[in-house]
Amino acid sequence: MRKLSPKVLLILAAILSVVCGIMIYSYLSKAEPKEEKKNTKSVVVAAMDIAPGTVLTDKMVRLELVPNNLAQPDALRTLPDAVGKTIRMPVNSGDQITRKRLNGNGATNTFVNSIPKDKRAVTFSVDDISGVAGFIRPSTRIDVVCIQGAKNGLPSVGRLVLQNVLVLAVGSTDMNSVNSAKKNEAARTLTLALDPREAIQLRMAQQEGKVSFMLRPAKPTEEEFYGATVVGGGGMAPAAPAASGGEGVVRPSANHGVTVIRGTNISR
Repeated sequence: MRKLSPKVLLILAAILSVVCGIMIYSYLSKAEPKEEKKNTKSVVVAAMDIAPGTVLTDKMVRLELVPNNLAQPDALRTLPDAVGKTIRMPVNSGDQITRKRLNGNGATNTFVNSIPKDKRAVTFSVDDISGVAGFIRPSTRIDVVCIQGAKNGLPSVGRLVLQNVLVLAVGSTDMNSVNSAKKNEAARTLTLALDPREAIQLRMAQQEGKVSFMLRPAKPTEEEFYGATVVGGGGMAPAAPAASGGEGVVRPSANHGVTVIRGTNISR
């Protein structure tokens, strides 16, 4: 049998060494990711700073492996879970995208979506009396009155400012809240759906007198009284001679009560 020369043996040894090195490297490369994957989770993180109200795109987020103990419980795990959703609070680059930071599928704000397209959300303060003792709730409808007290010799005047106004929220409870049907005596604000003209009209009424709200029934009558004005009575008549001949006796006016004005129609 022919013996191999030392030179050939060195070449074979070098080849075997290279082959063994490749095999070891390949084995370790496959083993390390498995071990790493076992101790980490893939989560969605922000690829940039994101402002509230922003609809997420695939360029704003990325997947990242983080240690299991650092992954937030409600963090999104796949990109499709994030893309198309709207951020409702500020997110910094590298922050994990969690479900509580989202509003939902393309919705910038569920409350905003509840505002009719031709209206605006306007908030007014109330107390137990003007707020109907807490019985006004989101989705109900109200009428608005303004009372101007007597001054400078003029009688008090009450006006029906608006009718059939939709209540969007009572306090911080809106129509989308799970407890929107519950009585809320502690609430001190009402948020109404008004068009810009109505909003200005009601703000002016606040400056002119005391504004209060009336809760409408579920099935009101067809008769509407929008624009009705009630003028207070009960003024005293001028002094008239007494029956016994005395002078300066003041007699009460026969016009006690109120005067209701509807456009050009006047009733007592």
